[in-house]
Amino acid sequence: MNRRSRAVAQRARARPAHLVAFDLLRHVGTELLSWSYAERRAASSSLFQGQGLQAPWALTP
Repeated sequence: MNRRSRAVAQRARARPAHLVAFDLLRHVGTELLSWSYAERRAASSSLFQGQGLQAPWALTP
């Protein structure tokens, strides 16, 4: 890949990246692995809503 800044910027605009989250395993230094999936999912949803996250961030349905 050409690493010149103009070429990188053009490619990023042409093919933007998105982060798709499906689980929350750790948050603010707290490990959540002992939580049930339903509890982690509720925390993920709350985090997304509370932070007003939107594209390029996505929480799987």
